[in-house]
Amino acid sequence: MQRNWKTFATITGLTVALATVAATVFSSVATTRAVAQVRADDPSASTGCSVATVKGRYGILGSGTINEFGPMTVVGILTPDGTGNFVEDYSENVSGTTNAGSNSGTYTVNANCTVTLTFSNSQTAAGVIVSKGAEVDLMSTTTGVVETEVMKKIGL
Repeated sequence: MQRNWKTFATITGLTVALATVAATVFSSVATTRAVAQVRADDPSASTGCSVATVKGRYGILGSGTINEFGPMTVVGILTPDGTGNFVEDYSENVSGTTNAGSNSGTYTVNANCTVTLTFSNSQTAAGVIVSKGAEVDLMSTTTGVVETEVMKKIGL
C-alpha cells in the first residue's frame, strides 16, 4: 500500500496541534480549579475535616517491613468513634508468623484532612482522609517500621 506522506504529515500535524490545544485548555481549567480550592479567603471554601469525618467501621489492608523482623502484612477493622478514640482488631503476618490481636488509641484530624493516630502500644501513623471520609490512607511514623495502610469505610 502506497502512502501519501504529504497528506499523512498534514493530518499528523493537525492531530498534534489539536492535542496541544486540548492539553493547554485542560491544564488551564485544572490549574484554575486548584487555585480556587486552595484560597483560604474564599467564602465558599469547605470547612474541611474534623474527628467526626472519620467515624464507623473501616477495613484495613496494610503491608511493609519491620526492620528487625522483616516483611509484614496486616488486615483488620478499625473503628473510630468520631470523637478522637478508636479500637482495632487485626490479623498480621510478620515474616511468615501469623498473629491476631486488638489495640486502641486516639486520633486527631486537621482541617486540611490530614490525620495522626497514636496506638496504645506506642506506634504512630500519619495520613490523609479522602472521599469525605470513605477512605483513609496511612503510613507508619514509628521508627523501624516502614508500612502503608489503606482504610476503607465498610458498608458504603
